[in-house]
Amino acid sequence: MRVMCTECGQLGRITKTNRMTAGVANLYCQCTDASCGHSWVSTLAYSHTLSPSAKRASDMAMNLARGLSPEAHGSLCHSVNERQQQLNVLAAQELDKPVVTLRRAV
Repeated sequence: MRVMCTECGQLGRITKTNRMTAGVANLYCQCTDASCGHSWVSTLAYSHTLSPSAKRASDMAMNLARGLSPEAHGSLCHSVNERQQQLNVLAAQELDKPVVTLRRAV
């Protein structure tokens, strides 16, 4: 992460990080220009998620699956198994393809 000096515009250096919470930290910064010498504290904060964690998505899917009726659960399992078989066939086809290595002329 880059920080810029607000006084002279030069690159700054983070000298210390003080974590306030899991999503907020105070960054103690110093200007890298010796003739400026400005030091400051910036606050870094978590804003929002752009793409959810795969770990949480798996947990959510499992909880939703547990709430299904037995018939719906069976149908879901069948669909998942069919898709896994399709993916296995595709993976096997990829393994059968020859490996081509391109070399650059020196």
